[in-house]
Amino acid sequence: MPAEYTQGDQFRGARIHLCDLSGLEIRDCDVTGLKIVDCYGGNVSLGGGFERVVVNDVDVTAYVEAELDRLHPNRVLGREPTSEAELDRVCGRKPADLYPDKDYVVRRCLSVVLKEEAEHHRYAVRDLTVLEADTRTE
Repeated sequence: MPAEYTQGDQFRGARIHLCDLSGLEIRDCDVTGLKIVDCYGGNVSLGGGFERVVVNDVDVTAYVEAELDRLHPNRVLGREPTSEAELDRVCGRKPADLYPDKDYVVRRCLSVVLKEEAEHHRYAVRDLTVLEADTRTE
């Protein structure tokens, strides 16, 4: 079984050099400032809420956002301005026990829920397409 690291900061600011990281999975982590430089490989997949994504010195953030909005129009709902000051209040409790103790604003929580719904829909459509393709080849 591969090693698993949970709820720690032992890799914060680390530099990984000349290592085989094939098959590495980073899940539910803050990767702010992550740099992957002079590396190679195939089938690299990114998923999550990234403020800015640069690939080979090209900022692809706007392209990715526009394409996701085109494919999943419900994503736009999470960004549309709302008047209800209720959305700017602090939630009464954190989303789940594993989350750090800090203030969570209703607007941000709702945005996360809407983005998650859009992502689940995207995965369902992708998987359905694969399943349908498999039944046609049989």
